[in-house]
Amino acid sequence: PPSRAPRLPSYKLRRRAPPHHKHTMPKTSKKAEKTKKGASPYNLFMKEELARVKKDNPDLDHKKAFKMAAENWSKQKNKK
Repeated sequence: PPSRAPRLPSYKLRRRAPPHHKHTMPKTSKKAEKTKKGASPYNLFMKEELARVKKDNPDLDHKKAFKMAAENWSKQKNKK
């Protein structure tokens, strides 16, 4: 008797990709419609502070410099 191929479980069956419709309406650019939000005070502070911390400690890796800058943000926010 000829051997039959083993039957695959349903989760291993390859599913077909949905058909692509070429004749649909053209997509509108949603990026052009959106306006960018301004940077938050935290983002502005971190940008300047991270540059300052790295300038003062050039041998510090990014993760530690970022941690120091974030601690400076916490200290600065507590003073207000």
